[in-house]
Amino acid sequence: MFALIGGEMHKSPLPAGIIGKSDSETKLTESAVRVRLVGANPHPQVEGLEPLPGRVNYLIGAEKNWHRDIPTFGRVRFHDVYPGVDVVYYGTPEALEYDLVAAPGADTSKIKFAIEGPAKTTQTAAGDLLIATLSGTIRISKPQNYQQNADGSRTPIEGSFQLAKDGTAVAGVPTREVGLRWLTTTATRRCISIRR
Repeated sequence: MFALIGGEMHKSPLPAGIIGKSDSETKLTESAVRVRLVGANPHPQVEGLEPLPGRVNYLIGAEKNWHRDIPTFGRVRFHDVYPGVDVVYYGTPEALEYDLVAAPGADTSKIKFAIEGPAKTTQTAAGDLLIATLSGTIRISKPQNYQQNADGSRTPIEGSFQLAKDGTAVAGVPTREVGLRWLTTTATRRCISIRR
């Protein structure tokens, strides 16, 4: 889920409602867009990777609902979101990123995203997705794809987003589907798509 707040606050010596001062000068817009995997396993096995030294406590509500001494991780892997396809989430100084990891022989044609909410989704000539809302634009960069070789080296493979021609409305919510296309793969090597 992406939540955006856009606009600028302008301070004025005049109080709101005075002639010559527009109320719109101090209003912000808020937009929410959800990006979800279409047809994915709703209950994948979740595994914490790269344990971090910190631990956290969630002390919210009644004490019976508190969670203490929870471990933290640098990466989290969701196994088999599609048969043979895992998603690994991790943070960088710039953003939350994720990799799609396809086992040898996995059917990657099933990987699809739904972009849900009041937004216009387009694709740039460079292959990036732009999700434009009233509050701003979200850019999802073209994936960097490679196959992992037995010796640990990487062989780049061409791939891209495949934006559905038309959007739909699901329960009144505007939705646009995006597929992931890998042009060449080898059934004996693992494929990885890095999203930034």
